[in-house]
Amino acid sequence: LKPTDIASVRIERTGLFPATYNITRDKSGKFDLKGLDPETFNTLRKAITPLRAAGWQANSDHFKNPDETITLTTRNGKKHVIALSSDTSTGHTVAGTFTLNTPTVDALTAELRDRVVIHLDVDQIATVTYGKTTITRDSNGQITVKGTSLSGEQSGKLLDKLAGLKADHFVPANWAKIDLTHPTQTLTITPHKGEPIKLSIWPPSQNDRNMWIGRINDGPLFTLDADPLDIVKTPKK
Repeated sequence: LKPTDIASVRIERTGLFPATYNITRDKSGKFDLKGLDPETFNTLRKAITPLRAAGWQANSDHFKNPDETITLTTRNGKKHVIALSSDTSTGHTVAGTFTLNTPTVDALTAELRDRVVIHLDVDQIATVTYGKTTITRDSNGQITVKGTSLSGEQSGKLLDKLAGLKADHFVPANWAKIDLTHPTQTLTITPHKGEPIKLSIWPPSQNDRNMWIGRINDGPLFTLDADPLDIVKTPKK
């Protein structure tokens, strides 16, 4: 298949990070990517048009319940279904079962939604507060810190980390067993203009998924690759 052959893409994920995407072309012929990350979707689209196998193997029963199913509908109405097992890096179509290289698996299983959860540049951040700590950055970029022994350099690194913070994957509210009303850590990011942003964090030890989990205000849960505050924590001797 060529990229121009595709009229719509439906993705159903039932693995670790469940999600469903229905992506269609608008009247102008462009894919409607509202709420999605165009670059990530284009990487996926290039990986499947054409989809290249790294090798072939005997058909496997685990494709009766795949981690992910991608249904491509062409402009003439024909459907092409790709079943994926991300754990074994294999795929399956009517042509048989095949192996996939790591970049292709990464492209086909990536979070497609806009992963930026804090839509602020560092110079838009006025204050960050957590616990007894308050970090203030004025319009000239001068940083002052109260309630902690953090240096200005450490505080600046934290502001850089929070500005444009990205999730790894968005997940359903019932995805992990956590107490949504009592996050382990809460940071309040106040911009020079606009409403404060509350970032709630639950560490791996406080959920049954053993992952860092975050939430902006009362929005959806998402996973993080690490604790944003790691950048200012003093290593244990």
